[in-house]
Amino acid sequence: MAEQAPLRIFQAVLESIGVAVRAAGAEPGEIALVSFSAAMHSVIALDAQNTLLTNSITWADNRAAGWAKKIHEEFDGPLPFIAVPARRCIRCRRLAN
Repeated sequence: MAEQAPLRIFQAVLESIGVAVRAAGAEPGEIALVSFSAAMHSVIALDAQNTLLTNSITWADNRAAGWAKKIHEEFDGPLPFIAVPARRCIRCRRLAN
């Protein structure tokens, strides 16, 4: 499993922004924009009121690998990036050959 706690991620973002602003010696009125990127290819389920239902499930989660293989074998479906060991995948090896 590859999960992270969404509220902990948010807290870390706030802390990191505070550290960066203090290190820059900037006054709050001098800051026009803060941008960051950290959660690509992750999913967090929310309900209709935007209440967290799950942790952040990251790209590295492989719990569905068995289902992906079954779909591929039984229905000739696509076989996207199934981790075989970490950082290597069936499709990547297939494309390399």
